[in-house]
Amino acid sequence: VRIYQCTALDWHRLQESDGAMTSFSRRSFSALALIAAACAATAQVERPVRLGEKLPPLELDYIKGDKIIAPNGKNITLVEFWATWCKPCLKTIPHLTAIQKRFEDRGLQVIGISDESRDLVDAFVHEMGAKMDYSVAVDVNRKTSNRFRENDSPIPRAFLFNEEGTLIWIGHPADENLERLIDEVTSELQEGS
Repeated sequence: VRIYQCTALDWHRLQESDGAMTSFSRRSFSALALIAAACAATAQVERPVRLGEKLPPLELDYIKGDKIIAPNGKNITLVEFWATWCKPCLKTIPHLTAIQKRFEDRGLQVIGISDESRDLVDAFVHEMGAKMDYSVAVDVNRKTSNRFRENDSPIPRAFLFNEEGTLIWIGHPADENLERLIDEVTSELQEGS
């Protein structure tokens, strides 16, 4: 299938040219132009959130823990994407649990999101028990995942949002800078209270 771009000037030239378009070809061209316009209008591809942008909606099926609340000036949010088959993801689970416990009273909420089936993740979380002690959810339809990650983005991948809901950090959840940043932001939150 070839796609041709036709400007308004091209259309005007076609109408004025010798061998003017027949009524049928005008209707066909008009129909194709309408279809192309409709496709262009609906082809808005949602790109992943970037630093400095707001926390997108989290459309999730929660398996464990509290539903994440929108930033309200008193909490910060760490969103992490993982999978049961991902060995590096499994290594970060105890670290995320420790971070959640350390900063929970200072307003941190951690959520781990997988795009695997609910049954698979539910069984995994049940087996992990207290070792995975933060909110966990599945995103089977990938609506939330697509708002954060491109298909080729590596996992585990974490996103830290400040108390205003602004994305301030993206990286690996075991990055030593993450914990330091959480400490700084939550300290400022406590000072401001």
